[in-house]
Amino acid sequence: MENQHSEEEIEKALNYLRLNHPDLANRDEAIKLLDGMQDFAEDFVASLSKENKTEES
Repeated sequence: MENQHSEEEIEKALNYLRLNHPDLANRDEAIKLLDGMQDFAEDFVASLSKENKTEES
């Protein structure tokens, strides 16, 4: 997925990786992490929306 992330977001993701996964602490992995978080958030919202529509029926 080709998302645009701010430099601040990338830096925060890099800091997280440096602390928790130093072997993955590079810009490409930080962007992959952010993309994965974005995908998860979109899927989560979609599933909640679908669940709410089902409950209303």
